Amino acid sequence: MNDKKKIKNDKTKAPRKRMSKRRILNSVVIVFLSLVLIGGVTTFFILNQVINDAPALDASSLKSGEATQLYDKDGKAFTSLGNENRKNIKYEDLPQSVIDAFLSIEDSRFFEHNGFDLPRFMKAAMENLSAGNLGQGGSTLTMQLIDNAIMTKLEKTDPATSSIKKIERKIQEIWLSLKLEKDSSKQEIMVDYLNKVNFGNAARGIQRGAEYYFGKDVQDLTLSESAFLAGVINAPNTYNPYKSAVYNYTTKDWTDHYQLAEQRRNQTLKLMNYHGFITDEEYKLAKSTKLAFQLNGEKTFNTDPYQGYIDTVQKEVLELTNGKVDINTGGYKVYTGMDLGAQELADSILNGTADINYPDDSYFQTGFTLMNNQTGEIIAVGAGRNYTGDERTNYANDMRQPGSSIKPLLDYAPTFDYLGWATSMTLEDTPMTYRGTNIPLYNYSRTNVGDVTMGDAVAHSLNTTAMQSLEELVDKVGVEKMQQLMIDMGFDKDIVKDFDLGYSIGGSNMQTTTKQMAGAYSIFANGGKYITPHTVRKVVDTKTGKVVAETDYANKTKQVISGDAAFMMSDLLKNAVDGNWNNLLQILRSNYPVYAKSGTSDWGTEGSVYGIPTAAMKDKWICAYTSNYTIATWAGYENKVSDPASINYVTDAVMNMNVPGQISHKMLDYMSTQTNLSAIQQPSTVTKITHIKGLYPYTAAPEGTPSDMLITGYIRSKFAKLASAPSADQLSAPSSFTAKLTDSTSDTLELKFAAYPDADKLKEGSHTKTFTRNGIKWSGHAFYDPTDLFGRVMYKVDVTIDGSKVGTYSFDKESATQTIPIPAGKTAKVCGYYGYKNTTNGQSSSVCVNVTRDADTEEPDPTPDPDPNPNPDDNTNQNGKTLYNVFTYLYKRIS
Repeated sequence: MNDKKKIKNDKTKAPRKRMSKRRILNSVVIVFLSLVLIGGVTTFFILNQVINDAPALDASSLKSGEATQLYDKDGKAFTSLGNENRKNIKYEDLPQSVIDAFLSIEDSRFFEHNGFDLPRFMKAAMENLSAGNLGQGGSTLTMQLIDNAIMTKLEKTDPATSSIKKIERKIQEIWLSLKLEKDSSKQEIMVDYLNKVNFGNAARGIQRGAEYYFGKDVQDLTLSESAFLAGVINAPNTYNPYKSAVYNYTTKDWTDHYQLAEQRRNQTLKLMNYHGFITDEEYKLAKSTKLAFQLNGEKTFNTDPYQGYIDTVQKEVLELTNGKVDINTGGYKVYTGMDLGAQELADSILNGTADINYPDDSYFQTGFTLMNNQTGEIIAVGAGRNYTGDERTNYANDMRQPGSSIKPLLDYAPTFDYLGWATSMTLEDTPMTYRGTNIPLYNYSRTNVGDVTMGDAVAHSLNTTAMQSLEELVDKVGVEKMQQLMIDMGFDKDIVKDFDLGYSIGGSNMQTTTKQMAGAYSIFANGGKYITPHTVRKVVDTKTGKVVAETDYANKTKQVISGDAAFMMSDLLKNAVDGNWNNLLQILRSNYPVYAKSGTSDWGTEGSVYGIPTAAMKDKWICAYTSNYTIATWAGYENKVSDPASINYVTDAVMNMNVPGQISHKMLDYMSTQTNLSAIQQPSTVTKITHIKGLYPYTAAPEGTPSDMLITGYIRSKFAKLASAPSADQLSAPSSFTAKLTDSTSDTLELKFAAYPDADKLKEGSHTKTFTRNGIKWSGHAFYDPTDLFGRVMYKVDVTIDGSKVGTYSFDKESATQTIPIPAGKTAKVCGYYGYKNTTNGQSSSVCVNVTRDADTEEPDPTPDPDPNPNPDDNTNQNGKTLYNVFTYLYKRIS
């Protein structure tokens, strides 16, 4: 037994035989082939399912699509998009340079592959893997045509949200490309591709691209022009050389679209040379050609007369549908809020046929947005002078600094809700710095006056008072509350996040558009409610009748400020127009109420590199509204880095031309012929308050206050509380006072007071005080001076006779002479004291003296003796008698 166990144990420990290398290799091969077979079968079934789910290859979808119809507010079609933006060409129309350029940059082996270029696809995949992104596409021209015509539309209705779904879509795209290559010639595929591709602006298809950029037919394109067109389709917005350079206020640099366009053309030329389509000499010659000398199509390019509005609609539809619907591809009915007459007037204003006085400068630009306050619908868009399409800067939607036009929204209106201010609030226009810095803040005039009313501050557009107001708002409600208020008013979150006190004057990183400003200002006419500005009412798919987008903003309003604050701000803005301010807003005076604010921004020191004076004006604004409509208008220069002549500033002469004022007035005048424009009504929760000017909290006026020391304004009823009227300081009695007649029989008194100990209180009010703001002390004008309220200290006398007051007499000096009607033989009580000029409050106690006037001692004339000579004709006796009586009277007086 033990032996058997031993034998078993020996077998267990015996070494195993090693497998031969061949046997291992055979096993690996068998496993690999098995996996390939299993994977292949699985892959086959998967691919088969993906391909079966692919959309049908509709040859008609490769051609230009059905037109999109746009309708105005009355349901009238005003334009068609789609076919009208294309001019299809034939393959024989294409010059060789166009074919070579597109092959070089898009698909160099186009005539060799069967619709799918595996080496190019794998290379792109490896580059993406290395870079960690999907920057390289690897698509052939055939695949791009399938993507543009079929897959993009599929994405709009059934977006691929997962990675697996995206891979499946790419497989379907490849399959359809392979299928298309079997059914169509290379020439047909290329010409269909070129007829559909987007060249930017309103140009769809290469013929329209040639017209837009170079003003010529496609068969006349040069090598340089062909290379540019092949390159621009990668990013039409970025590479559009007509588009103005854009300045980024955050990074402090420019995006020069012309420079980028020329660089992209040169990249294409380099690839053409690399692939052998052009020689080195041709490459060098074409590269040296200035693209600017060839650009000649924009002004003659035939675009829709309503292009500015159309482009705004297109962008809005893309936003509403998350990029799924591009109305330029055709097949939709788009219902808008456009007022046809207003838009036609806007176009005539911008193309120079309306009576608008512009500077004699082709680089001077303007843009504006006109909207319906009650619906939020944009009824007219002014995209820019001689605007030709959305790839050129649309100045209605271009980000610019708003300057002082932001003040009513950010600095003043919120004070009525959060601080309880009245429109009669006194603000301090004093020298100051940005809080926490030594950077001075200046008014446009570079002067300060001291106390000003809020009406003065708004109409004169003072910077100091605006920042003072925002400082107090931030101190009361905090930065986050003010940022949320801006977001609620429609300003970009990316702009709002950088909020600082410089925003109070439209400075720092504050930027906005005329569309945003129109939407924000409309709250003043809407009882404080914000309605998102929009052009689109509804978008309908023509084929299915399905509504693919619809807006209902008028029923989704947001209460941004109170209706009380909206009315109160409107009262100040109406005063800015109707008052005698000479602030460029008077051009808006009409037979209907208009409310408005202007604004300017300046270059600061950033323009010095272009020879622009420090703090020269850069942007000019007017935001104006009526009960029914709001228009926000910007004017300034293109400031395109690639064209130094376009970099300029608004001179005083240009400012005084007041282009924004001219445009606003003309547009609102037209709308007044369409709608009855009325005054904005005072809410029942707003009342008037009369108080002492220059005092806060608002203070009741004591009796006798001069009218010029009072002011009346609007205030929310819940804040309409007056502090008790101030009382005058109690004055001490004179240390001495004397009163005596100039003689005992006279009624003229000589008065003598002890001099009042505080000589300053004897003076009239100076209306000056020392202001302190942000650590700076400064003396300036003050509305309130206690001396004016109560009057200066006077020397006063009360006179009574037999208990009846004869009168009160006031004197400037401690010594005075005063005639008082004291009857002979009577004693007058004369009381001297110190008192204020305008009130009896606070007067001192009196020092009294008695003054007696002597009784009259004159005796009556004696009875005359009988006339010894009664003859009336005897004058001798009569004269003697008269003399006798005179002497007798004089004798008695002397005695």
